[in-house]
Amino acid sequence: MNKLRLKPCCSAVLAAITLFSTSGVGALVIEEDFTKGVTKNRWYMPQPGSGITSRTDSTAVNEACLTAGTGSQTASATVSGTPGACATGKKDDVGSGALRLTPATNHRVGGIVSEVPFPTNEGVEITFTTYVWGGNGADGMSFYLLDADRPVSIGANGGSLGYTCANDNPIYSGVDGGYLAIGMDEFGNFVNGPQDSTSTGVGKRKDGSWVDARDEGRYPEFKYPNGSFNAIGIRGAGKTNINYMLSGDFLRDLYRVNGWGTVPTSKLNDWKRAWEGNKFKYFWTRNPTPNLTEPALSANQRGWCNQYGCYNLPDTANNKNWLKSMCRTGTLTITPTFLPDHIKSNITLSADSKDPKRKLYNYEYIDSKRLPVYMWTDTKSRSTAVPIQYRIKITPDNKGTVQYSWNGGEYQTVIKDRDLASTNGALPRAFRFAFVGVIGGSNNNHEVTCFKAAPSTQSEGSASVNLPNARVVSDTQVYLSLYNPYDWSGQLLARTFVHSGTGDNAKFGVNEKANWDAACNLNGGACKETGAANTPKQTSRKFFTWNGVAGTSLEWGNLTQAQKASLYSTGETETTGQQRLDYIKGDRSQEQVRVGVGKFRVRNSVLGDIINSSPVWVGYPSNMNYHRIWNDLRGNAVGDEKDYRDFADQNYGRVNAVYAGSNDGFLHAFRSGNYNSSRQFDTKNNDGQELFAFMPSSVLQRMHNKGNDSLDFSNSHYGHNFYNDASPATGDVYYNGKWHTWLLSGLGAGGSSVYALDITEPDKFSATNVIGEWSNTSGGIWSNLGNTYGTPVFGRFHDGTWGAVFGNGWCSKEDATNGNCTPSAGPAGIYVMSINKQTGVPSFRFISTNVGGTVDAPNGIAYVTPTDVDGDLIYDYAYAGDLKGNVWRFDLTDNTGKAERIFTTRAGQPITTKIVVSTDNGTGGDPVLNFGTGHRQEGYLEKKASYAKGTQSLYGLRDRTAVKFAPVNIIGHNQLQQQTVSPTTKTFTDANGETHDSKTLSTNKVDWTKQHGWYMDLGTKTYREGGQLVTQYEQIIYSPYLSNGKYLIVNSYIDGSSPLLSCDTVSSSGVTYPLLSSTGSGIVDYYKQGTGPIAALLGANGTVSLLKVTDSSGVVHNVMVYKTPDGKTYVLKVNLPRPPIRRVSWREIF
Repeated sequence: MNKLRLKPCCSAVLAAITLFSTSGVGALVIEEDFTKGVTKNRWYMPQPGSGITSRTDSTAVNEACLTAGTGSQTASATVSGTPGACATGKKDDVGSGALRLTPATNHRVGGIVSEVPFPTNEGVEITFTTYVWGGNGADGMSFYLLDADRPVSIGANGGSLGYTCANDNPIYSGVDGGYLAIGMDEFGNFVNGPQDSTSTGVGKRKDGSWVDARDEGRYPEFKYPNGSFNAIGIRGAGKTNINYMLSGDFLRDLYRVNGWGTVPTSKLNDWKRAWEGNKFKYFWTRNPTPNLTEPALSANQRGWCNQYGCYNLPDTANNKNWLKSMCRTGTLTITPTFLPDHIKSNITLSADSKDPKRKLYNYEYIDSKRLPVYMWTDTKSRSTAVPIQYRIKITPDNKGTVQYSWNGGEYQTVIKDRDLASTNGALPRAFRFAFVGVIGGSNNNHEVTCFKAAPSTQSEGSASVNLPNARVVSDTQVYLSLYNPYDWSGQLLARTFVHSGTGDNAKFGVNEKANWDAACNLNGGACKETGAANTPKQTSRKFFTWNGVAGTSLEWGNLTQAQKASLYSTGETETTGQQRLDYIKGDRSQEQVRVGVGKFRVRNSVLGDIINSSPVWVGYPSNMNYHRIWNDLRGNAVGDEKDYRDFADQNYGRVNAVYAGSNDGFLHAFRSGNYNSSRQFDTKNNDGQELFAFMPSSVLQRMHNKGNDSLDFSNSHYGHNFYNDASPATGDVYYNGKWHTWLLSGLGAGGSSVYALDITEPDKFSATNVIGEWSNTSGGIWSNLGNTYGTPVFGRFHDGTWGAVFGNGWCSKEDATNGNCTPSAGPAGIYVMSINKQTGVPSFRFISTNVGGTVDAPNGIAYVTPTDVDGDLIYDYAYAGDLKGNVWRFDLTDNTGKAERIFTTRAGQPITTKIVVSTDNGTGGDPVLNFGTGHRQEGYLEKKASYAKGTQSLYGLRDRTAVKFAPVNIIGHNQLQQQTVSPTTKTFTDANGETHDSKTLSTNKVDWTKQHGWYMDLGTKTYREGGQLVTQYEQIIYSPYLSNGKYLIVNSYIDGSSPLLSCDTVSSSGVTYPLLSSTGSGIVDYYKQGTGPIAALLGANGTVSLLKVTDSSGVVHNVMVYKTPDGKTYVLKVNLPRPPIRRVSWREIF
């Protein structure tokens, strides 16, 4: 009963993951996995604190090493080379090692600095993975970028994490020319400030006083009332380095920036002599002022330790260390002794100064984020430690982003597009990269793998037309939703089909230049996808929600008290709640463009990510089957539906709309043209303007998460969450003597709710068109509702009403981690919605299978396929599969709603996609149920997505009792014919001239005298990850496509390795299977004449579509439309057995 239309395959997502490439002219890419016996690149190993210490016993040796190392250390402070093999601990196999910065032994330091300068003119994007294990907590480790034109150096010990200076440690000198550091701060001093480190940090009070922010619970006014430890901290540029002072470079830079010319030799020598005599002093002072009057202190006069304890010289005026004092106070006073002769008074440099002539760069604290769990775990091996991957991006215009992924979960933000110029100054000519680990009285192994650095401009990508000299095929569009996990923005594009050549030489594709991009309309400005230099920003938008009783416009004054209260936290005012609501609706005036300006997260795009919500196009009413009188062959209900033809004629010119749910919380409706009075497609309104946006109340009340910044949509530390993530269903329904077009949708991973809208006239949509919203918290039968992953299906029932059916979904503990649902062990089942024939008010009933699960392994149903088996266009049964591998037939012939089990997959293989129902002459008209098994479990913020374990399969089951309306015959696995797919591959060239690998499919016959269907086991892929062999199982997570009731096209999916655990990433993949639905036999020569029955390794994802198209010479072709994970859409000529699928006009497709 679905209208035939052209739509993108399944979710049609573009995971815009940054790819590192050396294709750019002059592009430098540095890759270092650290897992081998030696490093691929050369590195320096400087001494901590530039080798200077204010106490003789406190010296440090750089102990960085390779756990799989095969040789001795050749790197030093002045000579680049490779770290040596680790002297202690278990030696790893080559290929399974790591860079170890510190062993799990107290008071250790280790670090490396890259040799090759990395130019900054194209920005830089960096990823690496860390492991912390084997100890009981430690200071931590850091990664930093430093000016490549300064000498290589490692900063101070302790909480400085080898980057900043220190004011209370003997090894106190910071990095010379540091630009940006990411500190993995286990103990809390890196972000804390002058208690141990620099003049800025989270422990600074408004009155300028300082406290120790590590003290848990003592200072609730601070960012971390429970303590600053276990945080990822970001610090800016700094040169509080002793060699920078000793060399006179500081004084030279001071003269240069002030335009004073060259430093006189006498003043430069005096400066050097003063600092040489000061470098071994121990204590700090509030007003550091270099001078020649204080007595010098030699190396032999430093503090010391012996068997009785440690001693320092007295804390007197003559034992004040100027560099430590600079570090603590963020100031330095310069007397006229060192200044040009025309300057007669002191000048003071300050870290707080906005004047570049008086600016002291002292590793300014920028931001931090405390992790909810410890970075280290009580584990004794890297293989059981939790990996954290970091992603750092600095653009050529000096915008900085730092994100991390915990255990393979979604990236979470520490800073996003932060203007670094305000804290760090201009970008240096080139960077070096450094890793440092530091431990004191506690310890941990600190290890690094999989380092990559590339120009940030290489992640932008480029678009091109699929075919040279392509010409547009009239009135044909495909709608493609995309998302970018870097900033969780989304796009919805309309692109045109194109072709070149004719006859056997015809090739088809999709124009990469979009007709419109809905995101560009909402943002305004330049639009890459359309090529427009200045797209007008849509300023007039309509927003709606549900207030618990009725639909309402989404305005602050229309919200309930509960809805309002959900939008602001304790300590915030209603004004902030209103501003947050405006932000959710697209207002950007309160975005945090720089430190101290704005309240909310900076967005690159107003439109949120569209991941699992496939765009749905709705044009004019076109269901030809509805042009008839309705006679129920199973009862006495003669339908009074009439005038569908009039309804279609009256709405032929209505605005076409594309509907898609987005994880900005809204269901969006975008305008996509209409048909004129001559029934020709009119492109005047084919512009992607938003018609309206609807946000369910249950989503609205979760947009502001008060307990977790990473799940708080407007927070600058937002990671990601799902909100409106399901594909909506649309259909024509009849009540109150009129036809209407409705939309019904769940939220997917976004929550346990469904909502209904009347979209008969989308350009006139108002609050009165909001039919209702129902949630797990609504009570009664709704307690069985989980996250609703499937798409509802509209139709007519035997009681004379119209409505829809949908699965109850599920919610596991993992699903509940994002606060989107409540874990349930309840039964799988389906909901039946019936629309009252007079009032149009929907009612619901739940048909249970009485088979439940547990909160750790729940049961539930995603997709439901209602079926008419006697040809009266009224649903008789509904078929569905559940997470436990059961195949169910639900009786819809009356209101008793019996559920009967037909089949159970081997070992409970889960069914999470649609069962497609076909018929064939060979089965006597009996329904054949086609489906595959598999399951994708979202990992959310805590870990990567996971997939079903064990061999998965494709199935075709013949239901022999449906057309007889008799009880089911349970089918056993031993009653199925096996079809096979070869494990080995061969290559073939498709009709577009592209070469692909393929696998041979069997063509075994099904003996219907004793067999009841068929099955085909899917394959596996094995690779090494984290030093261990991992097996991934091929599975079906995309719904199969059925053409002409007999041709089954299925895309499978095989997960690849995680970049967290394997530096040599194995890409995810999949196979496209063309099969006869009734027998499971491979379709012969589907891809090209002479190829036989093969499945192609196209790398396709989502659900394919089969279409009939005509080239410019009038030759008709069968084509398959599919997409790949890089966002490309392909149109491939294919062959089908005779008789072919019927000719489809473009008008019908729409």
